[in-house]
Amino acid sequence: MDLKDNAVLIFKNDKKNGETHPDYKGQINVNGQNFDIALWVKEGKNGKFFSGKISEPYHKAEPPEGNFEAPPAKLEDQTSDLPF
Repeated sequence: MDLKDNAVLIFKNDKKNGETHPDYKGQINVNGQNFDIALWVKEGKNGKFFSGKISEPYHKAEPPEGNFEAPPAKLEDQTSDLPF
């Protein structure tokens, strides 16, 4: 999603499965660069507040393309031409 410069989009995390998962997540744009943002609702002596973390955008790892190396040869194949 393209954000305008210095804008924030935050949504309730409907996939939260544990206390370590954020209550809210989204994206923040700082001077043209996008970051992921995670927020937790905390309770303090003056009431509820947000605690957060900003990180590089998550990119799902894709399998490498193209030339895959052949699996290593079996030991028998490697020793069959030895002179002893």
